[in-house]
Amino acid sequence: MGSIVSHTAYPKLAHLVSNWEVIRDECAALDRTNILIVDPDGTGTEKQNPDLLKTVAAVGRAGWFDGWGPVKEKWLKFALVFEDERMPFWLELCPKTAHVLSAMRGIHLAGLSLFKPGGWLPPHSHPELAAGQFLSFHLGLEMENEFNYLNVDGEFVREEEGRGIVFDGSNLHYAFNFSERDRLILYIEFSPQRLRYVPA
Repeated sequence: MGSIVSHTAYPKLAHLVSNWEVIRDECAALDRTNILIVDPDGTGTEKQNPDLLKTVAAVGRAGWFDGWGPVKEKWLKFALVFEDERMPFWLELCPKTAHVLSAMRGIHLAGLSLFKPGGWLPPHSHPELAAGQFLSFHLGLEMENEFNYLNVDGEFVREEEGRGIVFDGSNLHYAFNFSERDRLILYIEFSPQRLRYVPA
């Protein structure tokens, strides 16, 4: 595949894209001031996803947690799914979104990613995704369409509300929000080999 492809290259993702407004309406209403403290060793660094999500679950309630590195004040994340299991504490807050995600199989992890105005994620890669043969998926939920971009391995694409983008997260990539609005996406890491849509 190229550095960035449309979600249409993976037809089973169409279920998520066709429900983007349902997901947007529920998730955009989440309290963005409800920040969890998820830093058990006090290092201020991101943990591997399994440990991080277990820690989020141990907090015992739904909420946002900070991103990592120099942009953590402008980047929030909200855990939804890990290894096809929905995280327990958000289901009552977003029942329609939970229903949409429950029909998908092959999800390594899913969550919300929010960049505040001026937020950007420096160039980085996730080599562990290549080892696990996972791809990354962005679905635009709420943003200023003209000012949000993703760059993967030197290729730029504009992120937009309702647009699904697939890329190999093991390649060098970065993203930014140069608008005056929050940028909210659904972020998923999935297995192309195991991806399935199972209607409820």
